[in-house]
Amino acid sequence: QYMKRLKDCDGAGMWFHDSFSADAWSTAKQMLAWRDELIEAGWKGQTVEPGSARLQALAKAEQVDLPLAMGKQDRLREILRELKQANAVAIEDIRLQEPLQLLPPIWHKIFNQLRKMGVTIKSVQPVKHQPRSTNLASIQSVLKNESDIASISENDDSLILVKAADEWEAAENLALWLAADTDANSDVTIVCGTDTDVLDQALLRHGLPQLGCSESSRWRASLQILPLVLANAWKPVDIHRLVELLSLSMAPVPRFAAHYLLRALKQEPGIGGDAWNEALSVILERHRGSKGETGAQFVSKLHAFLATDRYSPDPGIPEDKLKQRCQWVIDWLDPKVEDDPLIEDAVGHAREMQKLAEGKGSILRVTVERMLDSVIGAGSSSPDRVEQAAPWKVVSSPGQIVKPVETVIWWGFVDPMIQPPVFWSEKERRALRKVSIELEDAASYRRREAKGWADGLSFARDHLLMFFPAKVNSEVVYHHPFWDEIHNAAIQVEPEREEDEVIASLVREEKELHDEDRWHLAGRETQLIKAVQVGQRVPVAEYEIPRDVVEIPEYSSYSQMSMIIDCPMRWALKYHARLRMGDTSSVPTGNQMIGSLCHRIIEKLYAEPVKQWTPDEAEARALELYDSLVVSMASELLLDGAELENKRTRAAIGHAVKALVGRIVNLGLVVEKSEEDLKGELDGIRFTGPADLLLRDSQGNPFILDLKWSGSSSYRKGEIKDGLALQLATYAWMMKGADSDSWAHGGYFMLAQGELLSDSSLCDDALDSKCSLEEIWEKATRSWNQQFKTLKNGRLDAGGMREFLLRKEEGLSNNKARAIMQDECDDQGLLYQQPSCKFCDFCVLCGIGGGG
Repeated sequence: QYMKRLKDCDGAGMWFHDSFSADAWSTAKQMLAWRDELIEAGWKGQTVEPGSARLQALAKAEQVDLPLAMGKQDRLREILRELKQANAVAIEDIRLQEPLQLLPPIWHKIFNQLRKMGVTIKSVQPVKHQPRSTNLASIQSVLKNESDIASISENDDSLILVKAADEWEAAENLALWLAADTDANSDVTIVCGTDTDVLDQALLRHGLPQLGCSESSRWRASLQILPLVLANAWKPVDIHRLVELLSLSMAPVPRFAAHYLLRALKQEPGIGGDAWNEALSVILERHRGSKGETGAQFVSKLHAFLATDRYSPDPGIPEDKLKQRCQWVIDWLDPKVEDDPLIEDAVGHAREMQKLAEGKGSILRVTVERMLDSVIGAGSSSPDRVEQAAPWKVVSSPGQIVKPVETVIWWGFVDPMIQPPVFWSEKERRALRKVSIELEDAASYRRREAKGWADGLSFARDHLLMFFPAKVNSEVVYHHPFWDEIHNAAIQVEPEREEDEVIASLVREEKELHDEDRWHLAGRETQLIKAVQVGQRVPVAEYEIPRDVVEIPEYSSYSQMSMIIDCPMRWALKYHARLRMGDTSSVPTGNQMIGSLCHRIIEKLYAEPVKQWTPDEAEARALELYDSLVVSMASELLLDGAELENKRTRAAIGHAVKALVGRIVNLGLVVEKSEEDLKGELDGIRFTGPADLLLRDSQGNPFILDLKWSGSSSYRKGEIKDGLALQLATYAWMMKGADSDSWAHGGYFMLAQGELLSDSSLCDDALDSKCSLEEIWEKATRSWNQQFKTLKNGRLDAGGMREFLLRKEEGLSNNKARAIMQDECDDQGLLYQQPSCKFCDFCVLCGIGGGG
C-alpha cells in the first residue's frame, strides 16, 4: 500500500526517486518505517518547516489519497485519542518493571493520561540483597551506584565468564554444572536467547531435560521451495538454482522426473539441449498420469516452468505468471500439510505472495525478491523442538527476570548484533519539536536496552554464570556488550589494581575447570570418568573381501580399465557396489563445462556437409555454434556479472577450433568422423568408447585424436613420453580390430593451448615415447588380468593409499614415489596408472581424504 503511495507522488525531483526506481519495495519498506516512527511521536502527516528533504518526501506520501492500513504506531496513537475522550477505564493499578522515564515518549503520554483517569502507576522497587562480600555483590553495588563495595577476589566464583572454544565445549560444561546438583536447580534461571540444539544434546547425555529453544531460520528445506521456484522464473538460466530446486527433497517436481533432469544437467549444464530434451522424452515414457493429467500435459507444464516460461528481470514477470508459480507450489504442498507443520508455513508464504502480486502488472525481479524477503521474514522455528519440564526457569532475555533467584545462567553470552535506532538529524528534531512531535533519542533507547541486561545481574543472589563460546558454527564471535559494563564496574571496585589482574578474577577458561579427575565450577563439582582411548585408524592399502564376490564385467571401456589398474578399490566401489555421488555434486563447471561445450561445437562442425574447413572458416562457424549452444551447455556464462568471462570463453573456443583445423590441414589429414563409437573385445569382454575425431592421411592410415581442455598440457605430455597413454592405446587397439591389421596413430589435442601431443611419425614434432601404443596395450591387458585375479582371490587394493604409505614410510616426494611405483610395474611388464585421488568420490572411505 505504501509503495503505491510513493509511486503516485514519485517524479524526477522527488527525494527518493533514484532509490525507488532501483528497488521500489525496499525503498517503500524503509520509508514506511520512518513514517511509523513519526506517527508514534505524534506526527499527523503535515509538512514540517523548516524540515528536510526526507521529511518533505514523507509528508508528500502521507497526503496521497490512497488506502493505508493502520500499523502498530497508528493504533497506539488511536488508543491515546480514545483515552482522552473516555471518562474512566476498568484498570485499578499498573506496576512498571522498568522506570517510566526509560519508556518511549508515547507510553509516557498513555500512562500519564491513565494517571489522570485515576489509575495508580507505580514502578517496581529495585531488589535489595543482604550485604555480602562477593564479586557479584560488588559489581551489583557499582551498577546501582551504591557505596557498600567490597573487592574483587580471584578465589570468588559468584560472577564468572566461562570461556569455551566453541558451543560444544560450553554446552558440556553447563550440562556438567546442572547435573552436579539436580536438587538445587529449582532456584536457577537460564537466560537463553539463542538456539539450544547443541546444549540440548549435552543435557540429554547427562539425563537432563532439554530447553528446546529453536532460532527462526529461513533455510529450512520446506521454506526453500517457493524461493527456488521463483528464482527459476528468470532468464538467463542460473543452472545452480535450477539444480538446487530439482534436488530438494520436497520439490514440486516428482523425484523420478528430477532424477532424469539432473542427469541431463550433469551432461549439459543448460536447458533446451539434446540431453535436456532426451530427459523429457524419458519422463514422458515413464509418466503414469495423475489427477486427469496426461504425460504430455505434465511434461509440457514441467518444461514451461523450468525452461521456457522465463522472464527478463526488467520489465519483470507478469502477475498472473507469478501467481501460477505460487499455485504450483500450493498444489504440490497442500496435501502434505499434515505431514510437516513447516509445510503449512510454505503454503502460507505462497498464498501471501499471490495477494501481494494482485494489481501490480509486471513485477521487477528485485521487487519479487524483496516481497519474498518480507513474506518469509526470519523464517520458522523447528516444530520438533520443545521445552521439556524442568526444575529451572528459562527466559529469552535477562529483562524477563522479575524477582530474585539464587543463580542466573546466561547461555550464549555473545553479541546479539542489535540494529541501531533510526538516525534523525538535529535539524529534523528541532523542526519536529516546534510542532510538538517528540522523537525518542538514541541514548534513551540504549539505556532501556542496558537496563534489561542489568536486570539479569541484579536479580542474581549467589551466582551469575555467563557461558561464552569463542566460536559458533565455526565462526568467530564476540562477547555480549554487557560484559563491557561488568568489565568497567570491576575496575571501579579496585582502581588501584592492574586491570588484567582484576578481570582475570572474573574469567575462567574451560580448561581451568578440570583438576585431574575432578570438575568444579561455582560451588558444584563432579567426578570425571576417563574416556576409553580409541586408537586412531591405521590406514591400509589392502582389504580382505569374499573370494569370487566380484564379477568380471560384460562391458568395459578405457575409463574402467584405467580405474581398475590405478585403484581397484575405486573401481569396485563404483561398478560393483554401485556407489555414486548425488547428482547435484557433479554438475560440471569451469574447464569441464567449457571442454564439453567445445567438444560439441567441433562435433557439430564436422557433422556439417563441408568437404574441408579452412581455419578461418572453422573459427567463424565455431563462434556461431557457441552462441547457439551456450544456453543449453554453459548457461552460467550468461548470468549477470559473467559477461567478461563469456567473451573470453567464446574467443578462446574460437581460437582453439582455428588451431585444431589449422593443424589438421597442415598434416594433410581429413576428418572422417567425429564422436565415432569404437568397439573391441578382450577375453569375451566387449569394449566401447567414442573417438572424438577419426582422421586419415593421404594413404588411408587412421589417426585418432582425443580432444582435451585443461589449464596445462604438461600432464598429457608426460603421459605420452612415459609410455602411459592408455586412452590412445585403447582407441588404437579398437580401431585395429575394426579397420586393419596395423595400429592406428593417436594423439591428444590440447584445445586451450592449441597443441598436438603425439608420438606419431606423421607429426614433425612427435614426442619420444618409452613405449608404442601396441606395447602400452599389452602391458595394460596384463595389468587388467592381474587385478581381476587379485579381486577374485579376495584382496582389494587401494592404489592411492599404497602410494601414500610409500611416501610416508620412506619420506618421499609425490614424484619420487610415483617413479618407484612405475619402475616396479615396468620390471613386471605391467602398466602403471597414476591413482586419480584428486577426482575420486571415495577418498574418505580409503582414508586419503577427510583427514585420514
